[in-house]
Amino acid sequence: MKIPLIINLMFLQPIDYQSFLQKLVVITTITIPLFFLPFTLNFFEFNKQLILSISGVLSILIWLVYNFKTQKLEVRKTTIYLPIALLFLALTLSTISSKWPGGSFWGWPADTAGSMLTIMSYILIFLVAINIFKEETKTIYLLFSIVVSSLIASIIFLWSYIQLYLAKFIQGYTPIFQIFSTMSSNNILSVFLAVTTIICMSLLVISKGIIKKTLYATLIFNIVSIFLINFFIAWIILTIGTVIFLLFYMITAKFHKEKGFIIVPMVFLALSIVFGLSSFIGISNITSINGLIPASEFDYINYPHTLQVSKSAISESTAFGTGPGTYSYIFNKYKPDEIIQSPLWNLDLQKAPSYLLEILGTMGLFGFISFLLIIAFAVLNFIRFLRKSLQEVSSYNFILYAGIFSSFVASIAVMVLYYSNTVLSYLFWILLAVIVIVSNKDFKTFDLSEKIGVNLLNSFFVIVAIILSIIFFIKEGQRYAAELVYFKSLQLSQQNKIDEAMNKNLQAVQLWPNQPLFYLDYIQNVINKLVEINNNQGLKEDEKIIQRGQLLQSVNDTFQILEKINPNNYSIWRQRGYFYSNLIPIQGLENAAINSFEKVLFLYPKNVEVMTQIASLKLYKASLIQDNNEEKKTLLAEAKNYAEKAVSIKENYIPAYNQLAIVYNQEGNQEKVVETLQKALQVDPANIDIRFNLGVVYYNNKKYDKARNQFEILVGAFPNYSNARFYLGLTLARQGEIQKAIEQFKEVEKLNPNNEQVKEIIKKLEKGEPIFKDENLNKAPLENRGQPEQQTIPTQEQIPSQP
Repeated sequence: MKIPLIINLMFLQPIDYQSFLQKLVVITTITIPLFFLPFTLNFFEFNKQLILSISGVLSILIWLVYNFKTQKLEVRKTTIYLPIALLFLALTLSTISSKWPGGSFWGWPADTAGSMLTIMSYILIFLVAINIFKEETKTIYLLFSIVVSSLIASIIFLWSYIQLYLAKFIQGYTPIFQIFSTMSSNNILSVFLAVTTIICMSLLVISKGIIKKTLYATLIFNIVSIFLINFFIAWIILTIGTVIFLLFYMITAKFHKEKGFIIVPMVFLALSIVFGLSSFIGISNITSINGLIPASEFDYINYPHTLQVSKSAISESTAFGTGPGTYSYIFNKYKPDEIIQSPLWNLDLQKAPSYLLEILGTMGLFGFISFLLIIAFAVLNFIRFLRKSLQEVSSYNFILYAGIFSSFVASIAVMVLYYSNTVLSYLFWILLAVIVIVSNKDFKTFDLSEKIGVNLLNSFFVIVAIILSIIFFIKEGQRYAAELVYFKSLQLSQQNKIDEAMNKNLQAVQLWPNQPLFYLDYIQNVINKLVEINNNQGLKEDEKIIQRGQLLQSVNDTFQILEKINPNNYSIWRQRGYFYSNLIPIQGLENAAINSFEKVLFLYPKNVEVMTQIASLKLYKASLIQDNNEEKKTLLAEAKNYAEKAVSIKENYIPAYNQLAIVYNQEGNQEKVVETLQKALQVDPANIDIRFNLGVVYYNNKKYDKARNQFEILVGAFPNYSNARFYLGLTLARQGEIQKAIEQFKEVEKLNPNNEQVKEIIKKLEKGEPIFKDENLNKAPLENRGQPEQQTIPTQEQIPSQP
């Protein structure tokens, strides 16, 4: 059977391939901003990537088949192919050398928009678009498809805004839903609408009737949505686009017949400047006034921080970076000190606030320069085209060209000023295609039937493309099926159906073995199952031991698999460390926990939380040694080193101060204990643990007035804080105020009615008998919530220490 016959059998009737591909690209352009499905954990980006990748592979495959069938290859003559090829090469090499190649290729759960699959899909659709939209007039379809999607997206947003506003401020209740955007973020929606608003303005001059009215409606819906979201970056983008549009218009004013049109962009420029400035200085911040639209975490990280992270990353891997979609890795490894000192110190960013700077860090200088070359080639070619055709094009067309160029420059500004998701990146690539189509009108035709060798090579290439496409569709189907099963496991977990959830986790792993989230969720379900087994009164103890052992072995095996899948993911090692920490009282796994946390510090060197946890584990190990030998001194010294390092990195991290105070206490340096706790209280006067421990230190050192002051503050703020009342009672007894001491212990008894020790103390105090013959009541341990096995007050039945 000949190859052409096979190709024809794929299509049961003759098809206008060119028209079909044009419609496919247009439909994709409308769909990407709007599409989402609530059947996976990531409603938006994952599903948009699915549509984008299928469309990209399908369009390039059909285009290749079409060329093979006609035995002609028609390609647009443009120099843009060179930087595109360089970017694809940089993307491939960066993915191969990535810190996590699988995540860099597929994206989820890493940065989907920055993955190789997504960027490759952009490139495929771009290549198809510039070669199938042969007539310049057909590009209007692409521009109108962008406008249509923006209109629908803004209507959906405004509808949800009105619904929430009515519910919250008119009907007086807060509904469970929030303001909805089909782009996962309202800020992204506002940026998208800012760019599409410029496209709308340029299309007005060539539109009539219902189309023109629709465009005006779109402009109104867009500007109202941008105003309500009131995102500063969106106003900047709109300002940049309208300024460039007006500059083009005024420079060529003598060629224009429609003088009144200038009013529209001038009005939008005025609006963008006024509301942009008011948003920047906080005069008219709708978000702050109504509290309806939450801010994004990306809005708090500035560009110098991002540049610092990316520069540090290219020092590690200059040419190819750390891999597409691995910004989380470089952000945590090179997190700036200013962020660590801020309330967002523990923030884990999957994307950079500037997409261009993200490319610099994740794809290295090769990828960064390639992307800049694409922009430079497109802009310079378009400007050259405008200069040549200034006298030839009609006034209407020139306004359209000005709008296309202005919107493209606005999309470039988005790449520089804000992070990019699938929608914003796709918008950039579609506008790039329009720029190339308009500025490069010539085609070059290659006859594929002239030489047998060329024909055979072309046949082989098409067959390989078909095979790869089939493999891709199968893999993508498996990946999506796995996500559906995984999402079902999350729902079962929430319903406390642990066994069923674990089975779904295993099914998801079988479908897609390289997804860390499936394994991590399985581990969490095992933890829930362990709790269920411990609380099951119907199981014998030996049965519990067997079941626990099987589950713990399963978790250990799962962590080993995770370490192979992605050894550079600090969160895997962090979860491993905490899992082993929780098992220390049962299994004695403190060394395994410490090793896991030390791996976290290798990947995330300034993680003060993990440093403090290691200090706590070292203290725990030291507490198991009875003699004051060298091993114990070494452990205390190591604990001190980790706690001091945590404090030096983040001066306001209170748990580190607490660990440091406990180290000094075990060393017998009471002066340093008091000094450390007092310094911590200066940082956070409301911290319960620090104030309690300071009271304990004063009590142990017989400074009863100071101890009483600390405990009374705690009891006044938290009347149900049993430990504070317990030691306040002891302090009052030491001061001879027996009746007040009895009152405190009776309050403790109300909170802990089954505690025999408290009852015994009350009985002795009422009889006038001494209570301090018990050595445990003469000296109290410092409270350490971070240690695996807590000790609060010296009693056989632990009194709840939480306020």
